[in-house]
Amino acid sequence: MRIICRQIVLLFSGFWGLAMGAFPSSVQIGGLFIRNTDQEYTAFRLAIFLHNTSPNASEAPFNLVPHVDNIETANSFAVTNAFCSQYSRGVFAIFGLYDKRSVHTLTSFCSALHISLITPSFPTEGESQFVLQLRPSLRGALLSLLDHYEWNCFVFLYDTDRGYSILQAIMEKAGQNGWHVSAICVENFNDVSYRQLLEELDRRQEKKFVIDCEIERLQNILEQYTSALTYDGVLVMAETFRNLRRQKIDISRRGNAGDCLANPAAPWGQGIDMERTLKQVRIQGLTGNVQFDHYGRRVNYTMDVFELKSTGPRKVGYWNDMDKLVLIQDVPTLGNDTAAIENRTVVVTTIMPLMKNPIIRN
Repeated sequence: MRIICRQIVLLFSGFWGLAMGAFPSSVQIGGLFIRNTDQEYTAFRLAIFLHNTSPNASEAPFNLVPHVDNIETANSFAVTNAFCSQYSRGVFAIFGLYDKRSVHTLTSFCSALHISLITPSFPTEGESQFVLQLRPSLRGALLSLLDHYEWNCFVFLYDTDRGYSILQAIMEKAGQNGWHVSAICVENFNDVSYRQLLEELDRRQEKKFVIDCEIERLQNILEQYTSALTYDGVLVMAETFRNLRRQKIDISRRGNAGDCLANPAAPWGQGIDMERTLKQVRIQGLTGNVQFDHYGRRVNYTMDVFELKSTGPRKVGYWNDMDKLVLIQDVPTLGNDTAAIENRTVVVTTIMPLMKNPIIRN
């Protein structure tokens, strides 16, 4: 009789340990980085280090274990191989960057295998259930600025991947309001081409420009911004895993979870739970309020709008989805005080009137 009782106790203890051990103490996450993203990679590693070394056990009851691959986006085979490598390692979610050459490959794999991708890259068009966009769309703020300044004839210069979606929004608005818009893609322009373009636009008496180009002068700002988004991306994943742990959801990867090229596709069984919990996250990060809608798009964010003066940048207002464009009167000039705009989201799309008889130099 005594033996039977002991077996019952051991059996109960075994089930209890299984229930408590359903959530892993080490959570595998993926990282996909493209060329020239060293700052983003540093921010990714820093966020993971700070999480894993947090003295607050309730905030970090598990370690984040990253598996990182660098991808050559021009090679679709390399992109596929990198994603499959991540998947075979049993990652629960992937933080990754993409460009227009790799976006469709990555998002297709995510949809087929139910693996969520958290990205600071340009927002994709259409619905991508398993893609969460950390970078907010600029189109609402830009269209509000164009309405405010009453521009109905201007040139739109673009070279970035997000420029295509903004171009579509501008052309739709132009059709509705009768605007005259000249859109020029300068993706492959060099210094000589830029000079020739500006000379031609000057001959045509074009004086107003909307510029959506990641030119070298903006590159440092953009890299810092994307690094902040990267840091926030890790925070989003950590908060998601905490919520899953509280809900006692088993996120283990079992069975054929390592075969990303199975035909038909064999999606991860808990992928829907992961995607749902990711979209329910709401945190305060380096880029402000981080929150997503049902489609994985960033919502409830505020963009500061700056005007560039000879004395430095000056905040002239802000934009959000509820209030739209709000201008602030009599704002003091910031001068050279760069600390005043540290860790702030800045609209980098530029509206620029060209002065008469511009001086063009190499």
